[in-house]
Amino acid sequence: MTVGPRPRTLVPGDYLWCGCGRSGAGALCDGRDAGNSCRQQRRFTVTPRSGTVWLCECGRTGTPPWCDGRHNHPPNDSAA
Repeated sequence: MTVGPRPRTLVPGDYLWCGCGRSGAGALCDGRDAGNSCRQQRRFTVTPRSGTVWLCECGRTGTPPWCDGRHNHPPNDSAA
């Protein structure tokens, strides 16, 4: 099963994107990994002009926190 982005309409402000996958809030960091010093967080700002945003939910994006479609392509498996 692939995980894709969900459209989100966020109020203007600063947010933390979760790259570790432990958040119960999907792509937004909820602090669950605070004790493990998550280094995969990304701070981002939503402006009044941002509108609907597409945040990466699979953690594989090359442009965090934004989805770049990598969830549509399986990772290279050199063991196959």
